[in-house]
Amino acid sequence: GRVCPADAKNYSAYSLRIGGATALAAAGRSVREIMRAGRWVTDCFRRYVWETLEQDESTARAMANVRPSMVA
Repeated sequence: GRVCPADAKNYSAYSLRIGGATALAAAGRSVREIMRAGRWVTDCFRRYVWETLEQDESTARAMANVRPSMVA
């Protein structure tokens, strides 16, 4: 069936913490601020933070513009 994005049962607290960490990182907040907001005692959240669409597009553009010289 159809999933309503606003239906709270479709999300866990963990998903919300990771989404919040991703948003804070994209906004340029410090590791300390992100840790405090997500109640992390270590910087383990870093492995879960997703890149933003803009970062993905920037990476793709950089890759497309590389003129590699192959060296064996």
